[in-house]
Amino acid sequence: MRLAPESIQQLEGFVTLFIPHAFCWKHLCNTGEELPSRSSSEELAEAMKSHDLVIYIGHGSAVKYVPMHQIQSLENCAATLLMGCSSGCLTLNGCYIPHGPALSYLLAGSPVTIYGK
Repeated sequence: MRLAPESIQQLEGFVTLFIPHAFCWKHLCNTGEELPSRSSSEELAEAMKSHDLVIYIGHGSAVKYVPMHQIQSLENCAATLLMGCSSGCLTLNGCYIPHGPALSYLLAGSPVTIYGK
């Protein structure tokens, strides 16, 4: 989960109100000022495989941390809530199948992917 520092309190409120069984949750924090480190990318990919829910808050859809091809190669992907600009946008390729990060999560086995505009 990627969080800007000012978003942490808002997300904690969301988790407390809407996910009452989440007494203990883990988050990754990156202000976006530095490039994602290899360890944060690996940690996020591992979280996508081993947790029931991954919430991403930030620009885009976490593909700067975990590329779409790596997301698609996950055997089991958590339910995903993408709260980022253009996180659900698909690229249309004429008569070919559209592609985008939201589809990558579904192809990786995510039971549901919910995204913001």
